[in-house]
Amino acid sequence: MIHKTAIVDIKAKISTTAEIGPYSIIGPDVEIDENVIIESHVNITGHTSFGKNTKIYPFGSIGSAPQDMK
Repeated sequence: MIHKTAIVDIKAKISTTAEIGPYSIIGPDVEIDENVIIESHVNITGHTSFGKNTKIYPFGSIGSAPQDMK
């Protein structure tokens, strides 16, 4: 299930059993496998993939450059 407020690029590969929460953003080079749960306000970009049964918690930012380069 993809929440109606989530923004998912049409090129992303999303399993039909994955759940994408409200206000999450999924980029074009993202692959999401079976039973993955992405909670609210998650940003996923870059060449990123998630295996079966992974859970991403709210406000996660995955696949982009780190905020702190130290």
